[in-house]
Parts: sequence; C-alpha cells; structure tokens
Amino acid sequence: MSKERVALISALIIFLITNITTLYGQSNSLVNFNNSKLDTDQNESLLDNHLQSNEDYLSGTVNYLSATPYFELILGAIIGFFSAIGKDLIQNIIDAPRIKIVDETIEKQFDYKRYSSKINVEDLFIGTRIIVKNKGNTAAENCKAILIINTDEHRISWMLKNSDLTITLNAHDQEYIDLCAISCVENKWTRIFTTERGYGDNQKDGRQFGNELIKATIKISSKNSKIAKKDIWILPEPNSNGKIVSFKQP
Repeated sequence: MSKERVALISALIIFLITNITTLYGQSNSLVNFNNSKLDTDQNESLLDNHLQSNEDYLSGTVNYLSATPYFELILGAIIGFFSAIGKDLIQNIIDAPRIKIVDETIEKQFDYKRYSSKINVEDLFIGTRIIVKNKGNTAAENCKAILIINTDEHRISWMLKNSDLTITLNAHDQEYIDLCAISCVENKWTRIFTTERGYGDNQKDGRQFGNELIKATIKISSKNSKIAKKDIWILPEPNSNGKIVSFKQP
C-alpha cells in the first residue's frame, strides 16, 4: 500500500476516533454540569471552562488536520468523492427508464390455422395487445413480458421481439404485447394465449387456461429499470365494446 493511502486512512481513523471520544467526554461533562448543585459563581466558572475547552478542541483539531501529511489532498479527495457520487446519483435518477403499462388495449383480427384430422382450416380470431410505454430518458433493456395467474408466471410475447425473445424499449417510446386472442370456434368461444414465441403457426401452438374469468397480472421486467405491474381481468367472451381485457374488476 502506498504512503499516500496509509496517511489518508490513518488520518481519517484518528479523526473519527478523536471526534467520538471528545463528543462522549463533552456529553458527560454537560450531564455533570446540569446535575451539579453549585452556586452562581461556580456555574459561571464551569461554563467558561467548558466553552474554553470547546475552543481549544476546535483549534487543536484544525491544527492537527493542517499538520497532517497530504491534508489538502485528503480534503479535496473527500469533497470530490461525495460530489461525484451526488452528481451521478441525481443524474441516474433523472435518466432512469420508467416503464408504464397503459390502461388501454388494441384489438387486431387475424386468421389462425386450425388443424383437424381431415382438413386444414382457418378461424378468424380477435387478438388483444397491451400497450407498454417508457416515460424515462434512457432505453429499458432486455424487457420481458410475463403473465401472472395465481402465483404462476408465464412468459408471453412481444409483438416485435429480438432473437432472445426480449425487446429494448426506447426512451419516450412504446411497444406492444400480444397477450391473447379469442374466436367463436364451432359455436364455442375459444381463448388462446401467446407463449414467449408468439401465437405459433396454428392454434395448437398457443396456450389455454380454460374459458372462465381470469384475474391476472401483467409484469414487465428489465435489465436496468424497476419492475412494472398491472392487474387485469380477462373475460371469457368479448364485452359490448368487443374487448376481452378489462383493467377494472367486471
């Protein structure tokens, strides 16, 4: 270890020990002063001595630190260190990504293949997309979309995704989650959810959780931002507005 570091560490340790010891002694002195039953002249004399002791302590501390090797270097390093930390901390807070799941959905119709033993047919499904925004000043990296039902977590798909099935959500931008789709297949409502890879080539590639009302939570996790969550209710069939996702309990 270099001499400069030894001097710096030694000075800081001595300074802390000296302050703690002196403060403890001053505390006891004040307690004794308040509890003593002295006459007025004795109290004034004790107070003068106490104030003089404080002045001597402060003067001695300044002289000691001034005489410490590399004192200016130590003081400058401490000020610079905490200034840099404060500046970086404030800047990180200002620039941090802020992911928000919007209380709004977009519906999109598409043909979804259905395989049977005899013939390959397509059914018209209505897909539901969840809007996710980044209101921060930097991009949110490696964002994953997750559907939580009870305590089980299921990866779901972004509309446009990277090769690792995540996305980068740029600052002041928005992306979309392909959550689920519904169709009346053979006179029965069929609701299919995406996996992290999407809907797949046909209905068998999707994921089903039954046809009852589902209380769930959308969770977005990211490499460099706080987790965002939003409670949703997934309906067993479209409501009067043609939607199957509600952000309020129906």
